[in-house]
Amino acid sequence: MKARIHHAALLTADFEWYVYFFREVFHMTVARTAGEAPNRQLWFAEGIQINELARDAEVFPENCACDHISLGVDLDPVAAAKLAIQYGCRKAEGKGDHWFVLPNGVMMELKPF
Repeated sequence: MKARIHHAALLTADFEWYVYFFREVFHMTVARTAGEAPNRQLWFAEGIQINELARDAEVFPENCACDHISLGVDLDPVAAAKLAIQYGCRKAEGKGDHWFVLPNGVMMELKPF
């Protein structure tokens, strides 16, 4: 049996920014949405899911951890990471130039298709 990543889900209070970011930088396509603010969910056809966390939530769920998400991109991974940094992400310290960190701390790795 072979397996591959189906999707990665991100939890954030900045729902709109994440949707905008993945659409603009990676040209992802919205497959479906559910719920209303502050509990919205959105699935991109490319395998990223965005789950909204209310800004006034008292506790960030302890079981919500993610080491990193790796995306295959159809352009130079270093150029794509630089673009992500222009959109408000930061460089991943101690990693190569094809890595960056989202505002909620999730590390992203970019690989060529």
